[in-house]
Amino acid sequence: MDLLAAWLLYPLTLACLCLGLALALERLTDWRTPGALMLPVGFVALIVLARLITSYESTAPLALPVIGVLALAGLGLGRRRLLALRPDPWAIVAVGGVFALLAAPVVLSGTPSFAGYLALPDTSHQLALAAHFPHHGPDWAGLPDGSNRATIVKYVTSSYPIGGQVALGVTAPLGALDMAWLYQPFLAFAVIVLSLVIWSLSAPLLARRWQAALVTFAASQPALLIGNYLLGSIKEITAIAVLMTLIALVALAITERRPARSLLPVALAAAAALLALGPAVLPYLVVPGLAVAGVWGVAIVRRRRIADLAWIAAGAALLGIFALPALRTLQTAVTVSTSVLVDLKDDLGHLAAPLHTSQALGIWLSGDFRYTTDSVQTPQAIALWIAGIAAIAGVAWAIRGRRWGPLLLFATFVPASVYLLHRGTTYADSKVLLIASPAVLLLAMLGAASLWTGRWRALSAVVTAVLVGGVLWSTALAYHDVSLAPRARYAELLKIDDRLAGRGPAIFGEYDEFADYFLRKVPVYAAPQFPLQFRAAPYHPNALRDLDRRPSEKTPVDIDDLRLDFIESVPYVILRRGPQTSRPPANFRLVSRGTYYDVWRRSPSGPAVLAHVPLGPDVLHQAAGVGEPVARRLALRARRLGGRIAYVPRARPAVFFATHHPRPPRWIGFGNFPEALLTDGPSDIHSPVRIRRSGRYHVWVEGSFARRIVIGVDGRPLPGTPEGLNNPGAYASLGTVSLRPGLHDVSIRQGGGDLRPGTGGYSSSLRHIGPIYFEPVADERLPVREIDASRWRDLVGRRADWLEVVRNP
Repeated sequence: MDLLAAWLLYPLTLACLCLGLALALERLTDWRTPGALMLPVGFVALIVLARLITSYESTAPLALPVIGVLALAGLGLGRRRLLALRPDPWAIVAVGGVFALLAAPVVLSGTPSFAGYLALPDTSHQLALAAHFPHHGPDWAGLPDGSNRATIVKYVTSSYPIGGQVALGVTAPLGALDMAWLYQPFLAFAVIVLSLVIWSLSAPLLARRWQAALVTFAASQPALLIGNYLLGSIKEITAIAVLMTLIALVALAITERRPARSLLPVALAAAAALLALGPAVLPYLVVPGLAVAGVWGVAIVRRRRIADLAWIAAGAALLGIFALPALRTLQTAVTVSTSVLVDLKDDLGHLAAPLHTSQALGIWLSGDFRYTTDSVQTPQAIALWIAGIAAIAGVAWAIRGRRWGPLLLFATFVPASVYLLHRGTTYADSKVLLIASPAVLLLAMLGAASLWTGRWRALSAVVTAVLVGGVLWSTALAYHDVSLAPRARYAELLKIDDRLAGRGPAIFGEYDEFADYFLRKVPVYAAPQFPLQFRAAPYHPNALRDLDRRPSEKTPVDIDDLRLDFIESVPYVILRRGPQTSRPPANFRLVSRGTYYDVWRRSPSGPAVLAHVPLGPDVLHQAAGVGEPVARRLALRARRLGGRIAYVPRARPAVFFATHHPRPPRWIGFGNFPEALLTDGPSDIHSPVRIRRSGRYHVWVEGSFARRIVIGVDGRPLPGTPEGLNNPGAYASLGTVSLRPGLHDVSIRQGGGDLRPGTGGYSSSLRHIGPIYFEPVADERLPVREIDASRWRDLVGRRADWLEVVRNP
């Protein structure tokens, strides 16, 4: 049911809103919008209205009611128009095919999720912005301190463009699910808007409807667009849909010789583009603006249509009003953009290397557009050459026939792209190529279709087959390597967020870019958005920079790594479960335990913690034996302060390191976590582990998993199957098992890739397997023991998580 709500109910609701807004706009402009452009025009209106109404905190909550009323009014007034629509079956086939491909990576996983997890953390910020603006607008002064506030302040004060994000946030309550699970369907809807625009541009120019359908289907999924869709790039994808809508409207107005009154939707689209992309969109608005000024300026002079001059002035005024949220902060946005261009000229951002300019042609035979695949360089080069020649042919065909749509595409995107590529950073260049790619691929597809006459028909078929085949191959590889967020784990965080709403702040021990959204109500102090306060002694220079404690910046924060006064400044601590998770100080009590997280609360009636001494030496050992000097020093301090010694006993777990045993050559070391391996390709490992004592053991495995991995003991598979992507240092539970002393065979079996989404992509999304721990179940209770300071010798040699000096009330 959740999948239906996300991928059927929510897109249909968006479609109804957009249709209603488009019909209401028709009444105002007296211009009957072609059926294929109704959703795009409504989408443009949705972005403008959502952003305009949320410009102030006082009006922000009114955004959805106002948009809903306008849409219902449009549907009511235009019901006859709506009933008279007869969608072209070929358009339905093309757009439906695109939607099916867009939905497949999530829908075929079996549960709502969003893509790009770990590959690009920006989705977390976009979700936080989308959740904030419909309630508070740009106001952040009243937000409590924490990761969510840090994110909101950063983006609001830099005038970051948020047209698409706000449209998502305003409409999300209609989706019946948390907004995180609606994020990918919203992006898919924006691409569907793009598909409809491509149909409206190509169908009138081609004699055969099936050709228009094929052109639409292929041009809607260039490799860069699909790759960024699967990374969650909401700003750019929304901007592409809006820019293409703007060009289609201008081309239609010129072709049909519309009066200047019909330019009001054009002004709306231009404003939406500015709201979606910010000042970076201005180069793309030059050619449409000159076309409008030239065509209607000549008409006004020649025909002396003074009324049209008034309508153009009105359109310019409305453009200023519609784009007011962006114009008010335009100077700040330009300053920030200029600073980025100057200071970060060679910045790669999330890229592995600069992109190839040829990637704008729409074909890239790699599961991740940021990487190249050596084994397919020849077919890729051939396909790109064919696509480039076909695009040139498409431009020539448009010039020869004075076809305004393709001509405006070429004149808008090519000069603007050349200009921006000359000025931009390496990272910004990737966005320029992305924005240009649908237009370039559309020109290539039109160039191939234009050859479908006489003796050139066979050549047309071959070129079209190469383009469509290359695009589908690129999409299939991206589907194979998609990184989906772990829904079950984040669903647990949402429950914690609801339960602790307003009762925080809380320290969140896991490094997680998405904590600022999923735990925004608590709120939490979490890396990387919030600067946690790390302790120095006994770490040098401190736990933040100690590679033994934090081999990667994304390693979870052990609560022992933080300063005691910082920990005690919050009422709650939320920790990822695992065999290497330290217990919080003695005055914290476990209040809930989930599959993935423990929630600890500081008890007002608990002991006062006067000193805290962590014992775990590194990230693989959360405990250590107590040495005599440490025990003596702590005892002296306890006597001086009038306290007792508290400690948490931890037995030594049995550990299986796959790195210590024979393994396939393709399973290589993983630099971000010790004793871990990148899991490239199938493998079958069998080796022993020694168990010292009889008992029941909880089995944990560190890693990030996409393909099915079965881990067994003595030939019997463990009940749990590691699944879901994680940052380095996170553990998955494999269940419990009773074991006797001695050697026990551990097996690890990973199969090859299959048709499920996301079973590839190990190199770009941290898929790996680390140590397997056999932790005594009794240790999971993490009991705190107390002894008198005079008995400090009893501690020497014992293995403990930490030592404390406590004083009971």
